[in-house]
Amino acid sequence: CNASAGAVDGRYYISMQADDGAYHMFVYDLTKNLWHREDCTHALAFARMDHELYYIDADTNAIMAANGLLGTQEKAVAWSAVSGCIGYDHPDNKYVARVNLRMLMEEGATLRVSVQYDSYGEWADQVCMEGVGRTRSVTVPVLTRRCDHFRLRFDGTGVCRLFSIAKIIEYGSDENHD
Repeated sequence: CNASAGAVDGRYYISMQADDGAYHMFVYDLTKNLWHREDCTHALAFARMDHELYYIDADTNAIMAANGLLGTQEKAVAWSAVSGCIGYDHPDNKYVARVNLRMLMEEGATLRVSVQYDSYGEWADQVCMEGVGRTRSVTVPVLTRRCDHFRLRFDGTGVCRLFSIAKIIEYGSDENHD
């Protein structure tokens, strides 16, 4: 595997080549214990100075700043995240009536929440919203469709922090809804 790596302020950056020959920049954040794929950057080498991590971009031979402390700040970046399977874990024909999200969205940030039932591949949009700059709970009305499990997809721009997801369970009838 062709790779180069560097670290700064609790983040580990690695630019590595995949089996198909494409390069990818990944970042591991120690404070959040999460890996993120940044982009398709091929970094030849990394060097740290103070609170900045510099790298040489293989495509342009330019020296780049990983934290973006130099140069012009980026505009709101488009991002997405998908939850794992969320099951029902309860007998007696219970179903999810809605999902409550507790989150912070900076002013001007956008968010679209979609749901996928039973891993069938189709995503149904549930809610779109724009940030007002404060933490609040948002009720996302998940359709009361019976299923074994579902996943949530979040697509947005700008800064959005999701603090919790709570599913509200209701009782259904004893009738089988396959």
